[in-house]
Amino acid sequence: MRIASIVSLNLLFLSLSMAAQSSGSYGTQTIWVNPAPPLPACPIDVKVRQGWGQTLRSVGKDDPRLELAAARLRLLVNDTRLPKPAIRIVRATVTVHGLDGRSRLVPLQAKPEGGSGEISKTLTVPMNAQDTPGVSGEMVLPGFSTARMVDLDSVTFDDGETWTLSGRAACRVAPDPLMLVAGR
Repeated sequence: MRIASIVSLNLLFLSLSMAAQSSGSYGTQTIWVNPAPPLPACPIDVKVRQGWGQTLRSVGKDDPRLELAAARLRLLVNDTRLPKPAIRIVRATVTVHGLDGRSRLVPLQAKPEGGSGEISKTLTVPMNAQDTPGVSGEMVLPGFSTARMVDLDSVTFDDGETWTLSGRAACRVAPDPLMLVAGR
């Protein structure tokens, strides 16, 4: 008797839930999504690794010491053209986009003196040969608490040729989120 009552209650609740799920005479709407065409690959292999952050101290004549955060990044660049040319990359010009050390709270009323905390800096990085394919260079970014994106603007080869990468050949990379604790 007990089993029969449990089964009948389950059937009752099942029929109620099925009735609630019926679509009735509701119209359907078809949505077509056109994915954006894929961007062409960057002609140069670019990677950015995070390094140990630093705190820089600015000391002025009349000012007390001011501590400033400084992100540290390692830029790894490899010329992927085939066949490999005998020339190598000696300099890279990059634009780093990131955040300063300000709070990330969004106020209800915008403060004109506050700003968004987003900063960008363009710099030229001298490149050094390394054991693995390609070259690398170190960047210390005073005022950056974190770097979000790095644009490779141009590269200069040891024969003096400079490639400017823009438009469809632009190279944009996010820093690797993994930061090694011991080592470079």
